[in-house]
Amino acid sequence: MKKISWLLLTCVVLISWNPGTLPERCNCKPVDHPYRADLKHNIHPTGLAERKSLIGVETIRSWEQRYTIPLIIDKGRVHGTPEDTIYNLEGWIYAIKTDKADCDLHVQVGPRNPNWPRVVIEIPPEECALQDSLIAQFVRKGFKLDIQNPRGAHFIARGPAFYDGNNRGRPGKRHTEGCSWEIHPVLSINLK
Repeated sequence: MKKISWLLLTCVVLISWNPGTLPERCNCKPVDHPYRADLKHNIHPTGLAERKSLIGVETIRSWEQRYTIPLIIDKGRVHGTPEDTIYNLEGWIYAIKTDKADCDLHVQVGPRNPNWPRVVIEIPPEECALQDSLIAQFVRKGFKLDIQNPRGAHFIARGPAFYDGNNRGRPGKRHTEGCSWEIHPVLSINLK
């Protein structure tokens, strides 16, 4: 009887422990048609080269000056830019939150120094299992969701580059201001 009671209690705790409000997060409906949504929510990109060596956040931020893409693009990935490649990114996660406008899990990442500029990488709701995995790893290491975590969590992520023209020149984003480039969709991510 004690074993059954313990099992039921464990199940209740696991069901009530809900990282990022799982049903709400995974069943999120975008409030509007996000910028280039079909492209950034394609979780099975094909025909892209893959750079096997690791890059850092500094590389992504450098693309802002080297590649300019018109704000309105409703076609596929732009060849001859970072969008035609899958990257392996190493850095530190400083914040994780679900964006209610596009339903993506936004992961703010940067170099080891928490005061240096950062970028955002995003996991779409179509990859709810990957969102769950990252949140569980993050919380297990003692970090909190929806706030800045100054010590950061070391990670490696894989995914294609994406130019999000909606981010260009968006003031008030202290850490990520001035960068329209991101990794989106994240195809895999693991904490170190």
